[in-house]
Amino acid sequence: MQAAQPDLTVIRDSSKSISTLTRSAAGASMGLLTWLDPKENSNGPLHVSVEECVGMLTTELAFRGFNVSNTVASSDMATSVFALRSVFTAALIALTDAALTPASIVISSQVVDGKIGVVISVSSEPGALAAEDPPSYRKLGWDDVQALATAEQVGLSHGPGRAEMHFAAAENADVIV
Repeated sequence: MQAAQPDLTVIRDSSKSISTLTRSAAGASMGLLTWLDPKENSNGPLHVSVEECVGMLTTELAFRGFNVSNTVASSDMATSVFALRSVFTAALIALTDAALTPASIVISSQVVDGKIGVVISVSSEPGALAAEDPPSYRKLGWDDVQALATAEQVGLSHGPGRAEMHFAAAENADVIV
């Protein structure tokens, strides 16, 4: 633009890039808002719901030194989206708040007695250390996660580096519309 004759092709291409990025950012923002405040509870495929939750936290976890491996396979298992978003996400945050870094996170699932079991395992790498900068938020404790699990009727057990949740299968899920 500072040249004697502006290159209109470059200006048009730059404007097009800005427009594309703006639309993408607006779409991502709307997706986040819908995820945070959905209009209704519904049942969703387990693998899709877990992938959404992990996707919301992947960048933050990577910056904190965590490598996430989601091994939940595509299947027709479904459960309450509200229950999974609140309890699974809280358990993942509680585990990573307590972990040394760098660490690996493995997420897996199985069906046990008609309930969907989701397991999160965190294993620190050799020589891992506590984070240098403590998080700027209050760490989630297991009493917080248990309160969410109780409210959503999700079974929860946990130990060092591991959390296991048992969600009702879709046909038994408590769905509030």
